[in-house]
Amino acid sequence: MKFPITAEDLKDEFFKSVDMVDKIGDLRIRRLIQILTKMEDEVIVERIIQIFKSEERTYSIYTD
Repeated sequence: MKFPITAEDLKDEFFKSVDMVDKIGDLRIRRLIQILTKMEDEVIVERIIQIFKSEERTYSIYTD
């Protein structure tokens, strides 16, 4: 997992983590949560809002 710098990087890491839950459980999600503590709050908030508004992943909306 790479350290997400931009909101777009965060989105990519978030979706990769969700997609891998079936394979490795929540390990990657827990790691992402640890990394989020080192990121700027504005980037996190911006991306989370965009994820909730996103309609590009309707097949996994309940998982995301």
